[in-house]
Amino acid sequence: MKTVLATIVIFFLLAACSNDDNTPIETNAACGVDNPTAQLTWLRTEIERREQDGGSALRYCYILQGELAGATVFVYEDCNPLVNKIIPILDCEGVQLNNQENPIGLNTIENRKIIWKTSDFACNVNL
Repeated sequence: MKTVLATIVIFFLLAACSNDDNTPIETNAACGVDNPTAQLTWLRTEIERREQDGGSALRYCYILQGELAGATVFVYEDCNPLVNKIIPILDCEGVQLNNQENPIGLNTIENRKIIWKTSDFACNVNL
């Protein structure tokens, strides 16, 4: 009896501790659409490109949605500790807002939310 009970307990513990991250990420309506990752062509194309290209570095990449001065923005983030680069911040049309002449600090983006990441995402992100 103890063996059966122990087996059942172990089964439920393993099922509850699954590392399977296939749950779809909920997105917020923005830019005049209900689901930006599916309905903004430029954003959907970028996500599809990333998923097709793959590669080990992709596990450090994710896309944020947030607000900058009241307008929706999207951020192509990278949490790879070995990479130092300008993180693109884009508006609803997919136009990059930041560059060396116009730097935008990530801390100025409010209401940040991850809207895309890989299933083997390697980072612990605090928004």
